[in-house]
Amino acid sequence: MSVLRAAVLVCEDKEVWSDLGPIWARALFGAEGEEGDSGAQEVLVRHAGDDEEHLQQEGEAAGRLAAGPRQEVVFFNVVKRELPRKDLLFRSGQDGGIDLIVLTGSRHSVNDPDQAEWLGPLEDLVRLVVRERPAGFEERTLVRPRVIAGCFGAQVVAKALGGQVAKNPDSRFVFGAERIEPTPALGLMRWAPLGAGPMRVLESHGECVETLPPGSVHLASSPSCRNEMFFIPVLAPNVEPNAPGGVLALQSHPEFEIEHMLDRILPSIDAAGLVDARQASQGVASMDEGPLNDSRLLAMLRSFAWGETVSARVALDNSINSEHGNDSNQERLEHLVNGLREAFHAECRRLASSYEEALAAYRAKDPSTAAGEADANYATYSSESDKQRVACAEALLRGEAGLPDLLSGDFPQGHGDRATVIDSSKNLERLPFSDANRERFAMRGMHTMNILCVAATRVGALGRPLVFSGGADKLFCATDPATGRQAFGPFRCTAPVVGIKFRPKTTMTTTTTTTKNCEQPEALVICMDGKVNLLRTKASLADLVSQEGASTLSETGMELVPGSEIIKGHTKMATALAWSEDGAWFASAGRDHTVHVYQVGSQVGDDANAGASDRPIQHARTLQCADCPDALAFVECLGSLCLVVAVRGDYRLQYLCVERREDSATLPVGSVLKVNMNAKGDDFVSFSVLDMACAPGGLPILAVATDKSRIILFKAGSTQQFRNLYGHTCSEFSRSRIAWDPTGRYVVSNSETPVGIVVWDVATGEKVQELQGHAQSIRDVAVLDEDCAPFAGHVLTCSFDRSVQLFPPALESSKKG
Repeated sequence: MSVLRAAVLVCEDKEVWSDLGPIWARALFGAEGEEGDSGAQEVLVRHAGDDEEHLQQEGEAAGRLAAGPRQEVVFFNVVKRELPRKDLLFRSGQDGGIDLIVLTGSRHSVNDPDQAEWLGPLEDLVRLVVRERPAGFEERTLVRPRVIAGCFGAQVVAKALGGQVAKNPDSRFVFGAERIEPTPALGLMRWAPLGAGPMRVLESHGECVETLPPGSVHLASSPSCRNEMFFIPVLAPNVEPNAPGGVLALQSHPEFEIEHMLDRILPSIDAAGLVDARQASQGVASMDEGPLNDSRLLAMLRSFAWGETVSARVALDNSINSEHGNDSNQERLEHLVNGLREAFHAECRRLASSYEEALAAYRAKDPSTAAGEADANYATYSSESDKQRVACAEALLRGEAGLPDLLSGDFPQGHGDRATVIDSSKNLERLPFSDANRERFAMRGMHTMNILCVAATRVGALGRPLVFSGGADKLFCATDPATGRQAFGPFRCTAPVVGIKFRPKTTMTTTTTTTKNCEQPEALVICMDGKVNLLRTKASLADLVSQEGASTLSETGMELVPGSEIIKGHTKMATALAWSEDGAWFASAGRDHTVHVYQVGSQVGDDANAGASDRPIQHARTLQCADCPDALAFVECLGSLCLVVAVRGDYRLQYLCVERREDSATLPVGSVLKVNMNAKGDDFVSFSVLDMACAPGGLPILAVATDKSRIILFKAGSTQQFRNLYGHTCSEFSRSRIAWDPTGRYVVSNSETPVGIVVWDVATGEKVQELQGHAQSIRDVAVLDEDCAPFAGHVLTCSFDRSVQLFPPALESSKKG
């Protein structure tokens, strides 16, 4: 087959999944592209009986996705009633037709009668491909398309062919990574070169196939779905049992990356109430409990896509005859090959276990080695090893290699040596910057999962700044930016850490501002399970960490602030947090639609030199919102200190008065003023607020980052737009973050395409610099203040590439200290 023609039938119409077809194309073929618009209408035939035309001719006129010379992919949105014409599904010999059909996942249910208008024709198409003989074709020359069905697609196939689909066995939505266990039948599939062996894959489903259709071959099970993977051969009249074609169906999502699960699936199922905070946290954690084997599963799918079929006659009752005395030589050879596969994979598991033991021994020997770096080495090894395993297994099936070759020369044996090359000093990389006289710093190895938030502060007890980061691995870590080493052991939270903000180092009264020495800086830390922690560095930190950076990584340098048990958490994921500039107030928000506001001690008559933790924490009030509050910021305006709240779906910012600062203040304490963000006063939502930050020094300017690649600078307390900043990109899957330069002259924010940081001059509104260095989306951004010398003015970022980076001051004029 010189060209593989594939039709991806997209079973989702939600805008967030507009690229679901290309996601599958990239997973199977490494293809790039998008659906056409006008061109797509020419090939996406909605009604049967149209004029007959060759699929290739239609495709050339359609602007289809070109994946190189070996495959051609066309996308159909079946929810919009787009299906390939039935007479184009098949071919006779090598002429015309579709070679592969892919049925995607969906948020819909196959049992929903409201979806019957588009599900009915889709089920008809499945039956035609697998169970019926199309008119006008002779069976002996008919070539049927193969079908790969994922998640919802697998459920469609099962229901169409006589199976049953029902809620998950425990009625709970499944989200995260699961281990699937293959059955012996998988080893008899020629497109499964890796044979038997458990795999860890990504799962997201509320329903599953409860009963397989008649004639199905059960291939794998998982804790949440007994029929995790199955094969349905072509069972049309007068068709040989091993005829080309059939359906390979699976409940998992090998097409997804972890980022798809975190950035798209999780917010959707959380908003729909399908998972609670604990389930979400457990699901996120499960994705990093071990290497994912989606590449192994995709290797099977690719082999199936290119036409490999069943390598032995598989009985329809899924049983294999144990009596081989009368088998043909070919059948005996196939059983022998299956046995070799099992031995081969047993050895692979033994080698992997040996590597894990060596890795654990090395960590114990040198505890300063960061677990994240070791895991990164293991991930690299696993990727390389998977390629070798595939090559060796294919050689075995071609008869080009025997069992001794597979267990010796073709595989790396000294996996313990791999662990010994891990060098924790490589946690810090000094990388070139656009200015040859300056460098940026990349820190790695703090976390074993995605880094979600970052901040920095000077620790008085140490006399130097530290970088603090929170990750999906539930760790709150401290790193010395001068060495790249962890300063002390991490603080383990109850769920992934999604936000960090340090208490400002100045204490303001109604008449004076006094700088206090922050020996024990305090951090507000929010988590995915809704927990809100107020932490501080330990008083014994100087004894725990030496000036040279040596530390005891088994002991954390953080502790809960006494009295912080009064802090209320949220029943769903915490979304935002904020400190007032005087450090006397803080607030947190959550997806439970609440905002909690707290006061730290009493301002009037307060001793500015007293330790913050010595003063009581009081819960001031709770604001109940109509929807999820996505961003918070304290600002002084209208003679009062106000907490600004941005609520999803609301075109207004809510100014909650927490304290009157002037006698002329007009807002009563506890009252809420709602200010329209639309310049012309429109009463509709034209954008959503993703982050907010108030200008430093008490200036009444509020910077608002939106989801429309636009940053707005408002005069606090009014609808007046001081500046509109453009020049960065924000996709619907990214999270815009915003920060001010300590001088108040510049605003910085992350950009999605290309990945980087954009700097604007506030006075002119012009983009003055772009900072690039991360390989994947940037999750959080901050600018270090003058107390963080020698890194004052540096831009601090964290990314899904699992690194934290420090960029030199955006402009020399912003550098202090």
